[in-house]
Amino acid sequence: MLIKTAHEKSAIAKNCKGRFQLKFPLFFCIFTSLVCINQKSNCQDITAPRFFEFNVRPTTAPTSTTLPQTPSVIAPQTKLNYHVNVALKFPIKLNGDTKIIGEVKYKNEFLNGFYSIEDDKFESLELKQSKVSLILWRDLNERVRFTNVLSASSNSADNLSFNKYALRFRNISMFEKKLSKGSIGVGAFLSYNQKLKVLPVFKYETTFAKNWALEILLPKNITVSKDLTKTSRLSFAVKASNANYSLGEWQMADGNIVNSTYKRIDIRGLVGYQKQLTPLIGFSLQVGASMPLSSGTYASDNSQTALYNYKSEISPYFKVGIFLSLPR
Repeated sequence: MLIKTAHEKSAIAKNCKGRFQLKFPLFFCIFTSLVCINQKSNCQDITAPRFFEFNVRPTTAPTSTTLPQTPSVIAPQTKLNYHVNVALKFPIKLNGDTKIIGEVKYKNEFLNGFYSIEDDKFESLELKQSKVSLILWRDLNERVRFTNVLSASSNSADNLSFNKYALRFRNISMFEKKLSKGSIGVGAFLSYNQKLKVLPVFKYETTFAKNWALEILLPKNITVSKDLTKTSRLSFAVKASNANYSLGEWQMADGNIVNSTYKRIDIRGLVGYQKQLTPLIGFSLQVGASMPLSSGTYASDNSQTALYNYKSEISPYFKVGIFLSLPR
């Protein structure tokens, strides 16, 4: 496991818990205050552009681990695992055929169920991601648009780590063509962390009668939605999700110390509801199930070398959040 003393681990766990207990009431107070300020205003369309999001959800996490050296499975204590995500968008260039906006994101994953050989017990980790993105749209003509999203992030168990295992760079480029009831697009997704990965991207959007809509973005998600009213929307989705964090040095059972990375891939079936409460504030809720395809820690220099295989199970999914929209 990460090489820390028992006193340091206890202090970190208490600090993480305390910070979360302080953050959530603060956001709740801000949220309720804004609702009171805007409660006499008329709500706007649910499709209004959003510039801020905050949400909290439980996270699919290790529930047991099989050590590579032995066939035994060790069950950890059952504790809450949760994920906190904050995102803010800001304008850079909005005039002309080319528009550019920036986005900063920060998220924490508080996970329990990591086995420490040093202490011979399960412990928790606080995983952090700091991310900045540039989003560009350019209208090539009346029907064709080029979109590019370039992002850089630091994913690790430390605050804003710049080591080579934590830094990740991603870019999505896509050409979209407008259709009579939607759009279609093709592009490529590039990811770099020690090596370059390239995947094709396909997008299709269309609308149907009675305010139904379909959005396909492969290989990430398929969503069917219905606008219940001008200010509310119901959705059904199947989404893929992954996590990748540098954990630093881990001690193996044989005494060797290696750099390690935590990886997780999930498939989620979700039912969502969004409500624009005021011209500024909205509320979102998602429930469903999360099925892990893989979950474990791997050697950072060789992603095929599994250090620990976490036997996560299908678990309930719940996410609640608020968002702020641009008043029209």
